[in-house]
Amino acid sequence: MRALLLDSGNSRLKAAIAADGRIETLCVFDHNQVAEILDYAQKERAQACCLCDVSGKIDTLLAELRQAFRHLHLVSADSIVPFNTGAGFYTTMGSDRIAALVGAYVRVKPSPVLIIDAGTAITYDFLDERATYCGGLISLGIDMRRRALHTFTGRLPLVNVPSETSFPFTTKGTTQSLQSGIVAGIVGEFEYITRELKKKHNDFQIVVTGGDAECLSNFYFCKTFVVHNLVLEGLYELLMCNG
Repeated sequence: MRALLLDSGNSRLKAAIAADGRIETLCVFDHNQVAEILDYAQKERAQACCLCDVSGKIDTLLAELRQAFRHLHLVSADSIVPFNTGAGFYTTMGSDRIAALVGAYVRVKPSPVLIIDAGTAITYDFLDERATYCGGLISLGIDMRRRALHTFTGRLPLVNVPSETSFPFTTKGTTQSLQSGIVAGIVGEFEYITRELKKKHNDFQIVVTGGDAECLSNFYFCKTFVVHNLVLEGLYELLMCNG
């Protein structure tokens, strides 16, 4: 089955065509590019669609997709998933987090895994040795931290944090101090969460995804690997589970 997979985030919408569990093409759209998304799906001969949305900006698109596809699944906490939901699962859980959990489960099972999705917000979710969801955390991403430091102070500039740059943790100058401080805060968060999990779980894998995954993985040396399209991979599996 050729499937249209849509990951609608806060800042952009990632679209992919997948068949037999493999992503064949990938595009990025604005949320209001409804005609372009539908045209992409038609040209790629998509037969079904699975999507997750955290933006709240896709009402028009969703209505069009319902007309275009007989088989369409909108991910929610009610979706059938291949792992044990456990007590940590809740009804308002973000659909992107659910898809990332599914994608990570498929990749690393039967190993326990910590999923870190570094986007506009950073989410942390954990599947234990029994493939049971134990819960997670939500924190500020790079963009939110840099904007907050600029907005809520009188003189601090709005800095960029380039993904290809390694920032020292002792710096001179306001710009580099902000860049390094933002990254150091997140890396410290990573370290603390990992250390606490290791008190109960001896060994687990770490999967990092999201737009800032490359930047942050440069500073975090553990049993870590980056999967750029983890949410999209999870969407394909969710489509199969909820067919």
